[in-house]
Amino acid sequence: MSNTNGMKILAIDDDSFTLAMIADMLGDLAHVDCANGGAQGLTAAAELKPDLILCDVVMPTVDGHAVCRQLRADEDTKHIPVVCVSGACAESDEIAALNAGASDFIRKPLSAALLRARVQAHLDRAAEVAHIWDLARRDGLTGIFNRRYFDERLEREWARHRRSGQPLAIGIVDLDRFKQFNDFYGHVKGDQCLVQVADLLRGCARRPDGFAARYGGEEFVYLLPGMSMDEADRFGAAVCGAIRNMAQPHESSEFHILTASIGMASVRPITGLAPSDIIRMADRALYQAKLAGRNQHMNSIATKPAN
Repeated sequence: MSNTNGMKILAIDDDSFTLAMIADMLGDLAHVDCANGGAQGLTAAAELKPDLILCDVVMPTVDGHAVCRQLRADEDTKHIPVVCVSGACAESDEIAALNAGASDFIRKPLSAALLRARVQAHLDRAAEVAHIWDLARRDGLTGIFNRRYFDERLEREWARHRRSGQPLAIGIVDLDRFKQFNDFYGHVKGDQCLVQVADLLRGCARRPDGFAARYGGEEFVYLLPGMSMDEADRFGAAVCGAIRNMAQPHESSEFHILTASIGMASVRPITGLAPSDIIRMADRALYQAKLAGRNQHMNSIATKPAN
């Protein structure tokens, strides 16, 4: 039987028979991925971001305790619950697993009924936490990510790109004369317009790790990992055009439709630069786009309108 709830379990063990048995026992509760040994398990956890990890304790080279400690030390995996599985029965073995960072401890030989009950409880809890976490990082009006989540992700992506040497881009999108839009059409229509723009911006962020967030009021922001300045320039032009193509009437604008000014910036994070620097660069480019007449985008190295 296959599951349809979208939950994912990662089973880590150095014994292929045990992995097959776990997959058979739990396959209708969640999608089960298997990793042979601790090292492979750590790699799989980083790539798959499962909702729950089942990890054998006694494994060569990288044992279950080491897996727990490394998962807890990584920002991307530290919140994933880990259930340690072991044939050891002493209280000290369970304490050692919990001290290493495990959320639970199950003894071998595995009872299908007990394993399923414990796993279901952890999956239910993981789903609740994921829902709460998702609400906390979403903008209440538009449903896209909020500024707090953007700031958190920018810090993490900055550190990751500093290690990799890859470029990191952001874009600040400001709807032109939106105060006048609200004054003319009313705040209910203004809110509806913000929701429509947010949906459009979300659809434009098609890179695997890229996303749009509401930065505040009528201002939105993009985080675009791995994007060079040339790519960011083209991206800004595309978003600017997409907002124009909405053809949303705006009688208080000189263009008579809703438009946006956009500032783009891309840098390779290096020592001496901070995340606040790329925000300042994009904000400066946005200011230049406004100064040049709105309804256009500029990049952080442009001296004239970029489109």
